[in-house]
Amino acid sequence: MNYKKTIIILVLALLLPMGLASCTNDAANENKESKNSSEEKQASEENKESQNNSDEKQASEENNKENEEAKNNKEDSNNEGKENEEETGPFEGDIPIGFELKSYTDDKTYKLSDYLGKDAVVINFFGVHCPPCRMEMPELNKVYKEYKDKGLQVLAVHVGNPGEDEEVKRLISENNLEFPVIYDETNEIVFNYGIRQIPVNVFIGKDGIINKSLIGMQTKESYEAEVKAILEKEPSKSETENEAESDAKNEEDNSKETDVESNENTEDNKED
Repeated sequence: MNYKKTIIILVLALLLPMGLASCTNDAANENKESKNSSEEKQASEENKESQNNSDEKQASEENNKENEEAKNNKEDSNNEGKENEEETGPFEGDIPIGFELKSYTDDKTYKLSDYLGKDAVVINFFGVHCPPCRMEMPELNKVYKEYKDKGLQVLAVHVGNPGEDEEVKRLISENNLEFPVIYDETNEIVFNYGIRQIPVNVFIGKDGIINKSLIGMQTKESYEAEVKAILEKEPSKSETENEAESDAKNEEDNSKETDVESNENTEDNKED
């Protein structure tokens, strides 16, 4: 009996350490797996957070870019509107408001823009039933014939009512008017230039800027004085002409530099 107990005790003594070692290994493996799982989870969360930060940064940059573009577009639009407001008008110092009207005699269309910046222009607003208008017409015609070859253009705009075509044509014929007489069917140009009484004469220089606007009848002398003034204005230069002048100046400067270098080399050779 004692012998059997002894054998059992020995067997238990042998098996117990093995069981403990197995438990220890299992626990270690579990801890290791748990640690690895925790590390993988942490790495995944870090990657996810990094991706989110990257996405947020990209979205923020795109929003900033869109806001900047919208801001620039708005500024360009405001500047363009401001420039347009400042560029044209019916007053002294303004670029005159453009128009495109037909002639009473030859049905030809005349555009103000065809003459701006090249010729001096007189816009004469008149009415066929206006005595002062009829009186100044021959005087304006004399000045036109005298200065048209020097760059003067006259555009007479009739301010009146529908059905006066024949009377206007008779006025043109009686006075042998050589400048175009055009009609504003809708009175749009009359409105744009603020014409409230006639006659009105708008004098535009060769630079394309309104030099003066006079209300009331003019004489040959007063016309001539104003025409001389607007003929003296320098024509405005196109972008192509400005570039050509700039290129010519650069070429001249380069030529001067080459001459200086050549002279210096010549002097050095003499000294040698």
